[in-house]
Amino acid sequence: MKTKNVIAWLLVVLWMGVIFFFSSMSYHRSNEQSQKVINKLVETTIKVSKDDKNKVSSNKIKEIVSFLNKPIRKCAHASVFFVLAILLLIAFSVSNIPNKYLYTIIICFLYALSDEFHQLFVFARTGQFSDVIIDTIGSSIGLFFYFIFNKFYIKCKANK
Repeated sequence: MKTKNVIAWLLVVLWMGVIFFFSSMSYHRSNEQSQKVINKLVETTIKVSKDDKNKVSSNKIKEIVSFLNKPIRKCAHASVFFVLAILLLIAFSVSNIPNKYLYTIIICFLYALSDEFHQLFVFARTGQFSDVIIDTIGSSIGLFFYFIFNKFYIKCKANK
C-alpha cells in the first residue's frame, strides 16, 4: 500500500475520532464551550464595528449568544461531516476505488447514525435523527464542493 493511501485513510480515521471525541462531551460541557466561542466572536465583532464596546450591555451580548448558539451548533454538525466527506473522497481517490461519491455519502450517513446512537449513552446528550439529516446535508455539500473543485482542477490541468 502506498504511503499516500495510508495517510489519506489515517486522516479519515483521525477525523472520525475527532467527531467521536466531541460527541463524548456532556451536553453541558459542549454547550459551554460553544457559548464561550460565540461570546468571543460577538465581543470581537462589536469591538471591531464600534468605537465604544460599552454601548452594548453584557446582557445584550448574552442574549445574542443565546440566539446564535443553536444555529451555530447545527452548522458545526454539518461542518465536521463536510470535512469527513472531503477526506473520504480523497482517500477513495488515492486508493482508486470506484463509486467514491456513493460510498462517501453512505459512510457519512452511517457514521452520523452511529454518532447519534453513541450520544444516547453520553450524560445529558440525546440522539436526534434531525442531526443525522444535518450531518448528511453537510456531507452532501462536501461532495458537491469536491465534485466542482475536481472538475475545475481537471479542466485547468487539460488547458496547460
